[in-house]
Amino acid sequence: MAFLVSRYSPLGIGQSLEASPSNWRLKTGPKKGPSSSTGVHNHASDLGDESPGAQSVSLSSISGVVAAALASACAVGISKRRRRGACRQRGDTLQGMGGSSCSGGSSHSSSWRGTALSRIGLFASDVAGNVQEAELDTGAALGSLSARLADLNELATRGDVPGALAVFDEILPSKDQLGIPDTMLYNTVLKAMSNSGDAVAATEWHERMRREGIRLNSKHFGKLIEAAAQAADVERAQYWFDESQGAGFTPTIVTYNCMLVACSKARRPDLSRLWLSRIRASETPADLTSFNQVIAAHARAGSTQEALGWIEKLRHAGLSPDAFSFLPLVEAEAEAGRDEDALRWLERMQEEGVTCDSEVLNIMYSRLVTVCGQEGRLRDAARWFERLGETGIAFDARSYFAMMQCCAKAGNVDGAMELFQRMEDSGLKPDVEIYGCMINACAQAEDTALATEWLERMRAAGLAPNVQVYSGLINACSQSGLADDAVRLLKEMKGLQLHPTVVTYSTVIKAFAKASRPDEGQDVLRSMIAEGVRPDSIVYVTLIDAYAFAGQPEDALYAFREMESAGFPMDERPHNGIIKAYARAGQPKEAVKWLRNMRQSSQGLLKPDQVSYSMAIGALCAAGIVKEAIALLGEMENTSVQVSTRIHDVALRSLLSAGKAEDALKWLRKAVKNRMVPDVQLVSTAIEVCLAGESLEEALGWLEGMEEAQLPPPKEGTAAAAFYSTAIKAWCKAGKLDKALAYLELAEAGVTSVQKGMQLRPCYLLVIPACVKAGDVQTAMKVMAGLEKARGGADLVARTEVFTGFACSGQAKKAEEVLQGMKRDGLELNIYVFGCVIGACAKAGKVDEAIRWFDFMQAEGVTPDLIAWNTIIGACAKAGRAQEAELWLGEMEATPGVTPDVVSYTSAINACAQAGRPDEAVRWLAHMQKVGIHPNTFTFSSTINALTKAGKVDEAIEVLEQMEDAGVKPNEAAYARIVSACSRAHRATEAAAWLDQMIAEKLKPNAPVFNHVIAACREPPNAELAERMLRMMLTRGLPPNDFSLGMMKRILGPERYAVLQAELPKLRLAAAEVLKETGLQKIAPERSESEARRNSAPRRDAPSAPRRDAPEARRNPAPRREDMPVRSCSEATGTWTVEEPEDQPDSSPRRPSKDRSSRSSRSPREEVDRRPKWKQWESLEPP
Repeated sequence: MAFLVSRYSPLGIGQSLEASPSNWRLKTGPKKGPSSSTGVHNHASDLGDESPGAQSVSLSSISGVVAAALASACAVGISKRRRRGACRQRGDTLQGMGGSSCSGGSSHSSSWRGTALSRIGLFASDVAGNVQEAELDTGAALGSLSARLADLNELATRGDVPGALAVFDEILPSKDQLGIPDTMLYNTVLKAMSNSGDAVAATEWHERMRREGIRLNSKHFGKLIEAAAQAADVERAQYWFDESQGAGFTPTIVTYNCMLVACSKARRPDLSRLWLSRIRASETPADLTSFNQVIAAHARAGSTQEALGWIEKLRHAGLSPDAFSFLPLVEAEAEAGRDEDALRWLERMQEEGVTCDSEVLNIMYSRLVTVCGQEGRLRDAARWFERLGETGIAFDARSYFAMMQCCAKAGNVDGAMELFQRMEDSGLKPDVEIYGCMINACAQAEDTALATEWLERMRAAGLAPNVQVYSGLINACSQSGLADDAVRLLKEMKGLQLHPTVVTYSTVIKAFAKASRPDEGQDVLRSMIAEGVRPDSIVYVTLIDAYAFAGQPEDALYAFREMESAGFPMDERPHNGIIKAYARAGQPKEAVKWLRNMRQSSQGLLKPDQVSYSMAIGALCAAGIVKEAIALLGEMENTSVQVSTRIHDVALRSLLSAGKAEDALKWLRKAVKNRMVPDVQLVSTAIEVCLAGESLEEALGWLEGMEEAQLPPPKEGTAAAAFYSTAIKAWCKAGKLDKALAYLELAEAGVTSVQKGMQLRPCYLLVIPACVKAGDVQTAMKVMAGLEKARGGADLVARTEVFTGFACSGQAKKAEEVLQGMKRDGLELNIYVFGCVIGACAKAGKVDEAIRWFDFMQAEGVTPDLIAWNTIIGACAKAGRAQEAELWLGEMEATPGVTPDVVSYTSAINACAQAGRPDEAVRWLAHMQKVGIHPNTFTFSSTINALTKAGKVDEAIEVLEQMEDAGVKPNEAAYARIVSACSRAHRATEAAAWLDQMIAEKLKPNAPVFNHVIAACREPPNAELAERMLRMMLTRGLPPNDFSLGMMKRILGPERYAVLQAELPKLRLAAAEVLKETGLQKIAPERSESEARRNSAPRRDAPSAPRRDAPEARRNPAPRREDMPVRSCSEATGTWTVEEPEDQPDSSPRRPSKDRSSRSSRSPREEVDRRPKWKQWESLEPP
């Protein structure tokens, strides 16, 4: 059977045509090889009747001449190169068996040959040991027929169903005229379906043959069994076996071996033993292939000892094990990653006297390479490949093909190119399949241009691309989302008479899915149906996923219904597509509803899997519905579905993307409490969660726990780069530069990806600024050199960081040397480079250095942009150099090509406020409005600050009213400053009125604002107002501190204060209840206007640079609301602490320090340890 012949198998079919003056003999039989005892039939007779064995006809028997000619032209005449190429198209095939059909050995007549001869007019002219010539009355017709029959057989051998169907449609109209038997023609198409493993299509073709009255022979049923065996569908294979017997065909050893192959592929050793017993009960003796399949079934099921026992039973049956008896055991160990055990099996095979020539060894090691490649273990595959070379055996095309396939799957273009070169250097000529591997590698690496280059290189080598090559190119376009290019290639291959397969169409639909154009993917589906290509379930699932990715659940449901009506089994994949569609559409409850309806809609036969739950939980977390997500996780735990780390990883990432870092941190802690066993990916996510939740100690704990558990970090792909980037970020944030450098070294040594330089670039760009911040610029330069060596070129961002480090440390000469080096290496000294150093100097308070580099930038011919000007003005404002800030603003206004914005004027106004120049602040406010710049919240607030500091309360109130008239809503800081100013001016009633208005505007005053009003009630005394303010504080959940109570005692007097003091416990309890309901919000200390402006101002964006804001923010600055002073409560002592604003009355007490007495007696190890316990989960306490 064809599917039993391995890719590049040496065990193919040998055919020879012998002739004598009196007799023709077409001999068919297995080619001699390492396993010639397999006793299987050939493939040559698939096109004709099923007469087994050698066939002889006399020269006078013209039908024999026709049989020989047609068989030779259609089957035997296929060149060896074509046959090898056809064998390579078969994927997961079993070694150790020759190709054959499951013929039943019946002896139907071959009278059609005589009829064909009488119609075609063939005669033999000269037979002298070889057939030299065959003349035809209609020679052109027969030549064309033979060519098309040969093409049909080749396509069928490759498993190219669309191509075979197209050629079938060409031959069908003339089959009666030319005398081609129906059974032969239809069986050849069935052969294509069998070799492709499409059991469903084979079943449908069988029904068509029955409807059209085509005679069904034993080969027909053999191909049906073979198709089911290819698909590992034991039940379907059993059905066709029974049908074959019911039709009167006697099963042969090949038919039984087909059933054993189905059991082996399905990993059903119990059924394989049953079928072997049926062979023994029949008159047909079991052969070596039969036992090898039973051994393979046990090995694939993990029953190594039982497989070894069957090798002994094989010997007892009088047979000798060959290399393919041991190969399943070796494969099973290699698949499990136990390379040493696999090597021991190879050694044992040699010890038991099983000899292998170079061809068999290449087969065995190629299979081991393929097994590792399918598991994504590229390094293990490479080790097996090199071990073959260590045996002294020369690599053949099969071995190179297997290793290049592994590289292609991993997107390792450089590795595939190296193998290609080694193959050429060894004298082997790459064929179409090898070039196809190169194109597939480019596709996985999403390098469409390089894939196209390999196509041209293939054509230059004189090779014509086939369907698989074009499918690889289309896949490259699909990976890059180039849907239009994918359609162009599809049309191009049709123009070359190459028939797209269902996989090709599925890849085009996937391209439209990546391009977010699912409707055009639907058009592709309609087109393939119109062209006679039957969609499979993968096509429909791809279309459902396309609509799901676009967040179109209604269209996804329509595709779901289409798939259902087409009769495909509705397993978890289409259902998961609908859940994904609802999740991406922001309808998490609908996603959960569909998940729960899965079991009901299938009468309990279909159960949600891990993917179903992970998408539904992720959707709930992304929408912030954490409670329902936790409930769904609990529901999952009560089912048979295992709660994997992937579920937690999806939930955590969804919460992070929704900006719910606190919820993510809680989820993570609960997962650890429930003894979740993390993997490396989850560790990386956990560190991100801890950093986002500002729990640096926990982030470091995860890293330390990973080291203690000796959990190896990932070594390949983006996962490795993401892990190291996250880990280095944590160490840098903790200020542990030595650990960050150590992890960078681990990343350099451990990551084996070909694109390591680009993948690890974020790691380098985290370490370099950390070194600069620590003052170690020399180490930063070494790290920069390592990055540029890995990348193979200069890096603008890394050089800029080093340049900034030298500039900020006052090493101007070194900084200029770095700039000169950037020029030499072809890096452009642009505004980004100088903007970074100016911003860094300004942030460090080195105004003169910032100005120096600003002037240097202009001298280099780089025009300062808006951000550079604003940085200089802001730096002067922060340093209290108000007059310089005003001068820079004036110079900016006079410079053509740049116009001051609201940030520029706000910085100048804030500088005036800090320097006590209220009149200049008001002048700048009026000027900016005059030139058409609208002030924002920070601008007005800074002006109010300048006026209130100077005691100009009425002018400040006018600015506040002007602020409201301009449509700018005052924030807490603006009202707080007005209240503070009125309080200092002993205008308590007015201060209270402004406080009331602040509350009416739904703003939240903090405790210091109330304290200002209470303090203003002292002179003149206003006990009623003071007491009202205190009670208002308590009703808003703000318990008074010592300052408030001391001031109340002075205002109320001893007697009235005693009455109030008696009520305080009840009032405090009420305040605590308010806190419990609303939650205590931690608010950052009040910042200066310059600091707030800097935080709100946009920063310059670098190409691929981390820690830079998006350039859109530069055009639309959106300053954040000022934060209010901190208020917090020590649960241990019940002491409330308040950080007073900068304009707090002098009489108010300083903020008391937090009471740490409850922790002072603890040692560092006795404090609450939130780090995960990797080895002793039982001792883990909830945080």
